[in-house]
Amino acid sequence: MSQTRKALAALACASLTGSALAQTAERLWNFTTYVDLENSILRPNGQLLFTTLTNPQLYTVDTTAAEPKAEVVRWFPGVTALNGLSKVGDDKYAVTGGVRGSFHYTNETVFTIDFSESSAANPNVTALEVVATLPDAIMLNGLANLPSNPHILLAADSRVATIWRIDIDTGSVAPAINSTLFSADANATAPIGIDGLKVSDDGAYAYFTNVYQAIFGRVPISDDGTTLVATGEAEIVTQFTADGTWDDFYLNGTVAYGAQDPSLLGRIDTTTGEQTNLFNITELAGGPTSVTPKGDGLTWLLTSNGDSAGALSGEVWEIIL
Repeated sequence: MSQTRKALAALACASLTGSALAQTAERLWNFTTYVDLENSILRPNGQLLFTTLTNPQLYTVDTTAAEPKAEVVRWFPGVTALNGLSKVGDDKYAVTGGVRGSFHYTNETVFTIDFSESSAANPNVTALEVVATLPDAIMLNGLANLPSNPHILLAADSRVATIWRIDIDTGSVAPAINSTLFSADANATAPIGIDGLKVSDDGAYAYFTNVYQAIFGRVPISDDGTTLVATGEAEIVTQFTADGTWDDFYLNGTVAYGAQDPSLLGRIDTTTGEQTNLFNITELAGGPTSVTPKGDGLTWLLTSNGDSAGALSGEVWEIIL
């Protein structure tokens, strides 16, 4: 670890409450011009992929490097921002993007990007494909697949209170599930309803966050191969406290780890709804947007949406609990 990164790690605040004590946090990378990081996922080679809302570029950061640096993997055609990100195969991922407006997107599109032809010498060799378009979607956000059928995607639409079902093999798209727990007030300053989205390992529940309503919830689901349906009513698992709501999150069995406003890594027991604040990064620029485990169960990678007014913009932090 460089001396600069050691110094930054020392600046990070200790954990707030809960059973686990946070040990270290260090900033792996930050942009110096405004870049709004959104969703992230870790590749098998240790590289973190992340989308941004400020340009149609997919980035990667080698989290194992002595001095990590963000590099552009691909530009995505026909869009100005990228949002959702989900694994759909062996080192193959789905990405959603659209032409960004003010809480309203046009040309919402689902792409797949495949790294199967990449190598150590050429790690960013990719095959990019448009697999579906959603002309009736307004603001695609969280993205997840069905564990038993990874070619079936669920996409959260923050503005129309809907979970869409997308088949990346056929390109078929359908609005699947609606709920008042997905909604936001259209007149709100930030009318963002359902945001993060993950499916349980057994495929029985779709878990979600709602930024406007400040809730973490779930809806029981079933998919017969052609149709996704809710098998019961959506329900609130927990209401967020004054510490702040969640953006995206990672689901590990009955525990969810979330990017919690304004600068927290949080945890929720999905069986009891108990909330724990694991770590507070006081030096974080902007607010946290996504969390991804590094693989050992103790190390987490957190992205932020940056600070358009400061020298530090979108960031990637590594937290060791």
